[in-house]
Amino acid sequence: METTHSKRDALDFYIPAKGFKESAKCIHVSPYADGREGLIFLPMQTLIGFSLELYFKALLAHAGVDEGVLRREYGHDLQKLFEDCTEAGLPEITRLNEVVEATSGSHSDYTYRYFSRNRSYTAMGLGTTFPVLDHLDEAVDRAIGASASSGKSPGH
Repeated sequence: METTHSKRDALDFYIPAKGFKESAKCIHVSPYADGREGLIFLPMQTLIGFSLELYFKALLAHAGVDEGVLRREYGHDLQKLFEDCTEAGLPEITRLNEVVEATSGSHSDYTYRYFSRNRSYTAMGLGTTFPVLDHLDEAVDRAIGASASSGKSPGH
């Protein structure tokens, strides 16, 4: 596996990961969402899937995995990313494995992006998912020094 180490590469994955997570949270609490849960389900799950993917890629980039390798060898495979991040020292985050499991298949096979009335769509409850993502954000932030690079504490 090719490796290079760049804090910049890790931040380039981390920044949109956090943006996707925060965007999903904003949609969830928006008054516009009330009564439109069926309409916003797939876009929110897409944001959550990309958030997970990019948090994991930020950790692996920080560990020295080349961006090209992250794109070619991992693609959108959340399960493989999670497993390799765990091996690379990702601290245990309660229920993260469940969120990854619930999201991984539909994220990697584009189910969340390509609607079909003939499919079943499942996901973890957002009351569980968002706190898990917040803990993941803080762990990745701390590991790669994202907030510290701008003089702030992790999780700001």
